[in-house]
Amino acid sequence: MGKSKGPSLPPEVYAGIFKRIGLGDHKAVLSMVLSKVVYNLRVWGDDSDVIKQTLVLLATIVQGGMGTQASQMLLGLDVTKQLLRHHSPANLPFLAVPGNERFRTTLYLTLCQVRDDLH
Repeated sequence: MGKSKGPSLPPEVYAGIFKRIGLGDHKAVLSMVLSKVVYNLRVWGDDSDVIKQTLVLLATIVQGGMGTQASQMLLGLDVTKQLLRHHSPANLPFLAVPGNERFRTTLYLTLCQVRDDLH
């Protein structure tokens, strides 16, 4: 499965945007978004629409066309490390909700993609 190569802005543009709105650098913004992803997966397990949209966002971040650079950045974030270490139903209750089997598959395929991009 190849990565799409769409137009992207130079890093300086993102840095300027993040600075103006007070969010910090790109890693801080990505960490904040991923923290929200993990929160949704922990708290909204019985809401299939929230889980689906959250997993689409996670997959978009992981498969977003930046290739190895994005995966290395993701793996450098504490929130990603925690997600990769603690991905059981005890930590992500949506995994144990009947009817969420397809979401479990999506989560694990996405997490594997982060690791595969480095090889």
